[in-house]
Amino acid sequence: MTDRERYRTAFTVKVPEGAVQRALEKAHSSTKPRLRGAAPRMLLATALVVALLVTSVSAEINSGAVTNLLAPYFGSARTELLERFGRPVGASVSADGYTITADAIIGDRGCMQIIYTLTREDGQPIPEHVKFLDINYAIPGSNTSCSTVYPRQISSSPSKGRFYQKFFAEFGFSRTVRVSFGRLVACDDPDQELLAEGPWELSFVRRYPDTTRSVPVNGLTVTDQSGQSLHICTLSFSCLGLTITGTTESDVRQEPTASVTMKDGSVLPLDAGFSAEGSGPVWSFDCHARYRDQDGFGLLDPDNIAAITLCDVTIPVQ
Repeated sequence: MTDRERYRTAFTVKVPEGAVQRALEKAHSSTKPRLRGAAPRMLLATALVVALLVTSVSAEINSGAVTNLLAPYFGSARTELLERFGRPVGASVSADGYTITADAIIGDRGCMQIIYTLTREDGQPIPEHVKFLDINYAIPGSNTSCSTVYPRQISSSPSKGRFYQKFFAEFGFSRTVRVSFGRLVACDDPDQELLAEGPWELSFVRRYPDTTRSVPVNGLTVTDQSGQSLHICTLSFSCLGLTITGTTESDVRQEPTASVTMKDGSVLPLDAGFSAEGSGPVWSFDCHARYRDQDGFGLLDPDNIAAITLCDVTIPVQ
């Protein structure tokens, strides 16, 4: 099945047989006969049918859409989490013999991750590792930042590569996402000869369930590897990892170590990004600690997290 067919399947509307007729009959039988009641009854029936269609569309989008689209590339281990937390995008653009497709989006209150496919249109293999020399984005929000995991060839489909972008915002994102990529080169080419110029520009609506859950910290203080004390103000976790804010009396920029312990006893280390601002004696900081597997992409099941470890302190999750 092609990507185009998967998108068509993901957004197919299926209304149960006879459902519209039953909605009309229900609307008719629930209203007493009135000399001038035809219009209200018709409006009610129309509203019921519209509600039914909306419910059906939502069920189709939220059940199997992302799994059907990405399972051939991610394998079965991730399909359940992708199904629960991801939403299909389907935005695509072509230039210079290459197509970039935004497949799915996953996120929480302060972070979102976008999954892309790079496809060589002539069917020939792309280099195992490629990168874009130009990456731009426009996502209105507060202090938005971005990191990109460059495309890697999909072994089962050598003409395609998978890559990801993570965006962080202090106070959330706007609904519209605009990204642009340009100048595709092979990573192992010392001369960085262009494979394609581009640009590839995409625009789509941000839409995903927010899985953020807050953890009470009650004046928690932890000590990092350098001996720096971090006073934790807020701590939350989601399917992507942890978000931490707090204060410190030191201007040392040491990323705190972080991990999550799952209910089966496994411990998953997280990659932490740390930023602080201020001029002393107190600096405020925020930290995003995200789970990343060997492919540069990772999802956590919030329901299966038993404890969170920050530096030298472990906090049980209720």
